[in-house]
Amino acid sequence: MSQTFTLTGTRSSTYSEARARSVMVKVLDDIVGLFARGFLPKQRALDWYQDVLYILSQEAAAFFELQCSLPGGRRVGLRYAVTDDGQIYENSDSGGVDYFALPHGTTVNLFVALRTSARHYRDVLAELGRRGWSTNGRQL
Repeated sequence: MSQTFTLTGTRSSTYSEARARSVMVKVLDDIVGLFARGFLPKQRALDWYQDVLYILSQEAAAFFELQCSLPGGRRVGLRYAVTDDGQIYENSDSGGVDYFALPHGTTVNLFVALRTSARHYRDVLAELGRRGWSTNGRQL
């Protein structure tokens, strides 16, 4: 006895590393702004850029956040939603965030929500572990 299965639908993706690089320009503006304000060391800013670019190129990000913890304990941040075609959406204009309004002593973290259904999910999780990431972060 044999069975034949027919594919009844197709799915194409316009997601690519080139597209990920192009949409990362806005994110880089925000990372550089936080670095310029003194909330991030240069190497961490560079690492975050490379890490997010890697995650995007593997089509594994659902969204990510630049999270600012203010000295009094309040947390604020920027969330970037990632669509299936690799575009990133955030509410403010590039360069429109006033990082100088954040008080001295603010600390910044990066949170990334991975798509557990991503084709390379396990590989991305392993690579992030090698890069020193933890899995105990919390979204805003």
